[in-house]
Amino acid sequence: MIVFVSFEPGCRGHYSARVLSSLPNIYWYSHPDNGINPWNVSNYKLSNIRQRQNSKFHFDRLVPNGKLPPTHDYVADFFPNKEQYYTEVFWPRFNQLTQDIKQDIIYCTHSMPSELDPYFPKSKYINIRWDPDEAARRFLMVSAAFPGYIRAPEIVPADNEWLHQLATMKLIKPDFTQADVWCWKQHRCMFEEKYKKEYIDYIYNRNLQRYKMRHGQEFEVTASTRWSAIKNYLAS
Repeated sequence: MIVFVSFEPGCRGHYSARVLSSLPNIYWYSHPDNGINPWNVSNYKLSNIRQRQNSKFHFDRLVPNGKLPPTHDYVADFFPNKEQYYTEVFWPRFNQLTQDIKQDIIYCTHSMPSELDPYFPKSKYINIRWDPDEAARRFLMVSAAFPGYIRAPEIVPADNEWLHQLATMKLIKPDFTQADVWCWKQHRCMFEEKYKKEYIDYIYNRNLQRYKMRHGQEFEVTASTRWSAIKNYLAS
C-alpha cells in the first residue's frame, strides 16, 4: 500500500512523513543523504539533496536500486499528460524498484487526494490543511527558495521541451529558485520585487483551495491532530 502525505509546500509534509516512517510497517528511504533513520536530521547540511539546505526534514525517495518516480504534480511541466505519465512512466519504474519492498511505502506529494485517488484507489491519504495565511507565510519563507532546476534524469529524456527551458533559465541565473520558475511561466523573466504581490496572491489562493476542498477518503490533519489518531487511520 502507498501512504500519501498530501500538503502544500512549506506545510511540513516531509516532517510528518518522517514521523510516520518511524512506524514498523512503513518503509523508510534509508540513505546517508536522507538519514539512515527517519529521525536522523541533524547532519542535513552534509546532504547532497539540495532541498535539504532549505528544509532539514526534506528527503528523496531513494531505494537500493534507484529513486522512485514522483507523483505527477512534481513533473507536470515535463509530462503534461497525466494519464500517460502514470501509465508509461510512473508505474513501470515504481513496480520495478519496489518488488522487494514488503512494507507500506510513504509518498510526499502536492497533489490533492482527489487528484490521486483515480490512479491509487487502494492507497491511504493524509491531507495536511493549514490556515491559508500561515501556509502562505511558510511557503514564502521556505519553499519559494527551493532550487528551481530539476533534472530527474532517471525519467526525463534529454530532448524534453521543459528541460530546455530550465537550461535557458540556468544560463540567466545559475541558482534560480522556485519563485523564479513561477515568474518565468507568468512573465518570461526571473523573479522581481514588482511581482511579489502577484506571487503572494497565487500562493494564498493555492492554499485556500486545499483548505476548502474535501475528498472524503483522506485523514484530515490540522494543528491539533494527534499522532495516535493517524496511526489508527492507517491501521483501519
